[in-house]
Amino acid sequence: MYRERNSNKRRSQQSQMKTGITPIQPAVKENLKVEDVFKSKGRVKVLKILAHQGELNISAIAQQANLNHKSTKTHLHLLVRANLVERKEFGRIRIYRFKIENPKARAIKQLFDLWDNPP
Repeated sequence: MYRERNSNKRRSQQSQMKTGITPIQPAVKENLKVEDVFKSKGRVKVLKILAHQGELNISAIAQQANLNHKSTKTHLHLLVRANLVERKEFGRIRIYRFKIENPKARAIKQLFDLWDNPP
């Protein structure tokens, strides 16, 4: 059994080296607690930027949020898992899009809009 798993892993790695394509695992959507989503000031900044601008690449998000690339990537990964943000890939370019069609994301956008522009 152990040899079989290792040989399958080796074959997979060899095929990746030949084609240059790394398979992407589908993201598992989770029902995270609201405390987890709003736990970090940086994550709120990332979420707010995407809510207002729609979609951006990771470098633009990091620059606008005044965060480094790694922490921005970590925040985006959690937001994708929470199904608030969608990740699209075009070769090496990754674009992150605010999922306005998600009712929770829509409510968060309304909160940001109301907070920034009080009646």
